[in-house]
Amino acid sequence: MTRKIGFPLLLVGILFIFIVTGCGGGGGSTETGNPSYVSGVVQKGPFYKGATVVIKELNDADLQPSGVEHTTQTASDLGEFNFVNRAEIKSTYVEISVTGTFYNEITGIRSFFPITLNAFANLARTQQINVNILTTIALKREKYLMVQGGKTYDEAKIQARNEILTVFKLPDGIISDMQDEDTDTFLHMDIGRDGVKNAVLLSLSIVLGNYTAQSISQVMQTIGNDIERDGVIDDPQYVDQLYQNSEDLNSSRIRTNLDQFFRAITAGFIIPNFEQFIEFYIRPYVKSPAPIFSLPTATYNQDISVELYDVKANAAIYYSVNRGAPMLYTDPIAISGNQTVMTISAYAVRPNMAASDPVTSYYFIDYAYDPAHYRTNMTIGDYQSSIVGTWVGHMEPPASYLSPDNVQITFDGSMQYTGQKISQFYGDSSGLSIVYYGWVGSELYYGTGAAYESKMIDIYSLNPNGTAVSNFLNVYNNGGGTTNAGRLDQMAMSDDLNHLRFELWSNAYPTPITFILTRLSE
Repeated sequence: MTRKIGFPLLLVGILFIFIVTGCGGGGGSTETGNPSYVSGVVQKGPFYKGATVVIKELNDADLQPSGVEHTTQTASDLGEFNFVNRAEIKSTYVEISVTGTFYNEITGIRSFFPITLNAFANLARTQQINVNILTTIALKREKYLMVQGGKTYDEAKIQARNEILTVFKLPDGIISDMQDEDTDTFLHMDIGRDGVKNAVLLSLSIVLGNYTAQSISQVMQTIGNDIERDGVIDDPQYVDQLYQNSEDLNSSRIRTNLDQFFRAITAGFIIPNFEQFIEFYIRPYVKSPAPIFSLPTATYNQDISVELYDVKANAAIYYSVNRGAPMLYTDPIAISGNQTVMTISAYAVRPNMAASDPVTSYYFIDYAYDPAHYRTNMTIGDYQSSIVGTWVGHMEPPASYLSPDNVQITFDGSMQYTGQKISQFYGDSSGLSIVYYGWVGSELYYGTGAAYESKMIDIYSLNPNGTAVSNFLNVYNNGGGTTNAGRLDQMAMSDDLNHLRFELWSNAYPTPITFILTRLSE
């Protein structure tokens, strides 16, 4: 018995076939037929509307531009473009180049400078061409494998994909999982869609985006040129540096920025889980927190026991005494005996993290030390004749971000200071990261590096009676103009002449920074 098909059902079937074959540009492979468009999205962050899109036809033999080009523009702030006249493109292979500004997901604003992204595609295989940092980096390698290596388009795309993911140190399991992806994996990635491959793209876009726009272009060009012939980056430290420089990325802020951007334009987006890869990239370069000393640098008039604490669990702490060989910390460190001077340096190591910066503390045992017994009426002459030597101790700062450790000053017979580091700032809201104070000659210097940069204080006496209780005035430049640094006062020594105290006053704080030092034994 033959079953008749009703006309309405037949019409629906015909329409379905027409839709599938005529409008199937959403990433599917098309071996035959002549679709009417080439479309895609351009993303570092999404490119803004009006970016220039150039489709260059390539010769089949050498994949070099034939000279025929087609131009369009991105049609929205999502970086979307659509080249309607697909029939005008005669070549099988094309190279797409897009130049424009983009949404910077790190800063949450439009990029100040345009960049150019590229992609290489076979229009017989796909008409969905998303242009991004990975298609840009892969382009030269893909073309080299086909022209010089004799690979097919599919073979070149797959090999270049795996090599580049290896260059960026993606886990083997992720690379293996992408074997199930289509040939044009990079061309079909989208930072506004869910999925592992899209998370990989977004995470790498963020890491490379942790630079100025000009540097992003330079990074892509450097890596693309490096891997063109062998698929291996010559200097692995280059990628290490990219990841290490990304330690301070704020993933939560980046997700908020992206969510707000996409939400303002479209409802059809899902920000993929890029955080897992950011953590994977930078974790080996993130330093462990430094250990904490149970007692501060100071002079003590009795024997003491110093403990070291780890800030995070599962940390191993190593320490050295008086610059000796490092030892694993297990028990408190005993310091005993009159006139004992001990320097303890320590650092912490956690699994899969870099070792912390070393921290150092100085300890002095002086049974006769009495901080209440300081002489404040010494003349400059008496002071100069008594102060010769090296003094080490600590500070009691008025600002929480000022390190109290590692104070070391050496005086000669003319009351001249040598240039040891005296202390350093911790990062604070003013933007200072590490700032050094240190003496060179008779001048106290201020700077943001190991070299002291701008004079802070000249040492001289203003008191008419010549006593060492003196004011020392000068100015320093803090990057935005001249600032009054303050005055140095209350230079005092203990009765036994082995302890020194003076105060540095600043107009920024109502209380002085007090230096408490002990003379090192000769």
